[in-house]
Amino acid sequence: GLVAVLVGYASSVAIILQALDVAGLDAAQTGGWLMMLGIGMGVTTIGLSLWYKMPVLTAWSTPGIALLVTSLSGVTINEAVGVFIFASGLMFLCGVTGIFARLMNYIPRVLASAMLAGILLRFGLTAFGALNTSFVL
Repeated sequence: GLVAVLVGYASSVAIILQALDVAGLDAAQTGGWLMMLGIGMGVTTIGLSLWYKMPVLTAWSTPGIALLVTSLSGVTINEAVGVFIFASGLMFLCGVTGIFARLMNYIPRVLASAMLAGILLRFGLTAFGALNTSFVL
């Protein structure tokens, strides 16, 4: 479980840091944001694991944060937090009512994979572009 948490958390931190940079957060705000994400993931992981009596790991949405990186410019941090809260409420409502599961049955897996690839493509291409300046990286 510890390895899964470390890999899951560390794999997306770079994207989250980029999104927070686009939003204009300073170092203290970025640290607070990451700390609250970690606490939220920890509390929900422990709560759900105790509730279901099996290991359950929660994490943030990497495609969602990647989408925010491209759309946060010109948005205040207060507006971004409001969008996070509203989107979380909608996801909770869809999960509790079972609407999400029914909707996912209508979306082909190939289309869902293509949408994820479209969101993450920019980050993959940027990683290769960094080879021009830092080959070791």
